Amino acid sequence: MKTIWLFPKTLFSSGWQRVRFTKQNALPQSVSLFALLYLAWVLFSWPQLPGIHSPVDSALGVQSASTVESVVLADYLQIAEWQLMGQDSRDSQDSLSTAALTATPLQLKLLGTFFLSQQPHNNYAVIQSAEGMQKKYRLGESLQEGASLHAVEKNRVVLKHNQQLEYLAFDPNNLAVLAPQD
Repeated sequence: MKTIWLFPKTLFSSGWQRVRFTKQNALPQSVSLFALLYLAWVLFSWPQLPGIHSPVDSALGVQSASTVESVVLADYLQIAEWQLMGQDSRDSQDSLSTAALTATPLQLKLLGTFFLSQQPHNNYAVIQSAEGMQKKYRLGESLQEGASLHAVEKNRVVLKHNQQLEYLAFDPNNLAVLAPQD
């Protein structure tokens, strides 16, 4: 029977704990020892695995010669067009009726929309003004002099500006994402 000396039970303990391998505890201790060795192997071999790059390398723009990844621009607004929950017939009619609108010349930025097709009175948009002020607007509320929120859609809002309908859309998402390698 072997005796193994381990670390103290607590930091403030002065005695060492002795563990003995017996038939009763041999299997759990062997599994624990194997898991500890496997974890150490994974941690020390991690930087050598192919295709894994450290965040420091990517922040500095360092690319290895063996793997060069292609960078694509992802537009996450396309996910909304996938119609994961089915297509609402009223949604397609609304988009067709306002398709010929022109973009607004106002210096505004659309930050978010809350769009419920079943409850149009609860729709609102979060819009940032040219001064950087962000505010939530409901249908019919005035944004600036001569402009009010007329309608809210998934990807844009319709404004009534000087008695004409104009749209304000989200800025395109220019987030660079690594493409999966083939």
